[in-house]
Amino acid sequence: MSSRVPAPDTDKLNGHWILGEILDHISEFVDDFPSIDFSHLSTLISDVRNHKADTETQLRLFLKVFRKTKKYKQAFKLLDPLVRQQIDSFIESGSASEVTKSGFEVLPSPAAIHHFKALKSIFRWEHAPKIYEDMARTKVMEVHVDKAFENWGLSVQNKPKFTFVPTTVLGLENLVKYAKRKGLRVRCSGYRHSWAPLFSGDNEILVSLLNIQQATQVPDASALFPSPQSNALNELKSIQIDDLTVASKPGNKCVRVGAAVTAEEFRRWLIAHNTWALPMDVILVEQVLDPKS
Repeated sequence: MSSRVPAPDTDKLNGHWILGEILDHISEFVDDFPSIDFSHLSTLISDVRNHKADTETQLRLFLKVFRKTKKYKQAFKLLDPLVRQQIDSFIESGSASEVTKSGFEVLPSPAAIHHFKALKSIFRWEHAPKIYEDMARTKVMEVHVDKAFENWGLSVQNKPKFTFVPTTVLGLENLVKYAKRKGLRVRCSGYRHSWAPLFSGDNEILVSLLNIQQATQVPDASALFPSPQSNALNELKSIQIDDLTVASKPGNKCVRVGAAVTAEEFRRWLIAHNTWALPMDVILVEQVLDPKS
């Protein structure tokens, strides 16, 4: 669709000009979005562009624009019958004060419910232990309380007492010390691909080396280079060439890879540097010390 719209003149990039360009080309998108009322959308944009519409008129036009869309209908069904009637009356030119004179109460939308849950999590976070990640004791480790856990294969499901997301080695050390004082077991998870019950259990401590969103999403394997977001604030995601360590063969390099670096992030790092390579079918094994030694 973007190919139909000419490239903008960067010297004219202001709100008035941009809205004018939208009005000039808006008809080209009518067939692509049949459920949107483009006549009301054009009126709305024109009024906003010319500073003509008051707030009530803008809201009425906005509702008319999306009234026939699937998302609007889904959200509309969640409302109380009286509220639906009031909104319909408002859309049909009834004034806001007239329509709401008998009261107006809207049930929370799905988005509102989601954000209230997040807010609830924040309140619960206030009652979680504060694990500091720096010597100055100014940076507190991210923590989730009673957050349900499941691995990708759904063979492991539990609810740890606390799920911590560390970003520094010192933070991890402080967390382990806290767990020892409280008699809690600490286990780690990354992308949660393991089928074995190696993760934390109910009322224990889970260390998530990836943030919760990343740990539950499939990475984009088509991307070639690292994300523009810097990992400088996360020590556990560092990838560094270790010049102090002598490699086993001339020409080789030793690389220190942080515990929170995923195979996908390491692949992108290798491509970005275009100097070193690592066979992606390599299995990395960590030696476990004998607890008796």
